[in-house]
Amino acid sequence: MPVPSEENDPQPRTPDNDVMAMLRLNKEREAQREINGPVTHVPKKSKRLRDYLLSLIGGNLFIIGVVWFNGLNAVTAIYGFSGIILLSTGLSWVMFQVMDDY
Repeated sequence: MPVPSEENDPQPRTPDNDVMAMLRLNKEREAQREINGPVTHVPKKSKRLRDYLLSLIGGNLFIIGVVWFNGLNAVTAIYGFSGIILLSTGLSWVMFQVMDDY
């Protein structure tokens, strides 16, 4: 296979299209501006616990309210108690096991 010669090269290497020279120039400019310096990372405070407590209290109060307004007897009390247990365990699992910190 023939090697392309410099004469047949459609774009010879000139200072206008020399990629390595452009990259060197960019690196020098970044060094002058100190763009590549150390970056300080300040972790933001998580709102997961606040959201969990608000959802847990609000959901449990909603279930208690539905049971109270439907008439408090053995069946509605058992369904309400089961709903509170399911809501609490499900919400705890989703908020602290499934979801990442946000």
